[in-house]
Amino acid sequence: MEVNFGDSASVSVKVSDTGSLEGKYALTLKINTVQVESRNVTLAGGAIQQIELIATSANPGTTIVEVNGLTGELFLLRPTPPPAKTTLPAKVTTSVTPTSAATQEKATGQANP
Repeated sequence: MEVNFGDSASVSVKVSDTGSLEGKYALTLKINTVQVESRNVTLAGGAIQQIELIATSANPGTTIVEVNGLTGELFLLRPTPPPAKTTLPAKVTTSVTPTSAATQEKATGQANP
């Protein structure tokens, strides 16, 4: 399953009490072998319950998700880089006045670095 960077994935497990008496079951969610959540579930005898846990990861690439020894994989897509910020140069206007007596014109121009 692919997951976008910053999103989480729902991990669903079915827990059943195969006996006739009420029982307790401890669920442990691990992401890449690191425990991130644990939950205790109490079920009546013969009951079945769907339990949802939330998995998140900050590392792009394949993520191993484990619940009590059952494993699956998530593929976390790389974050999309923000658009490049472009700074346009300021318009520069220069004015030059020649100092030679032979030239009576004023020279102007623009420079765009």
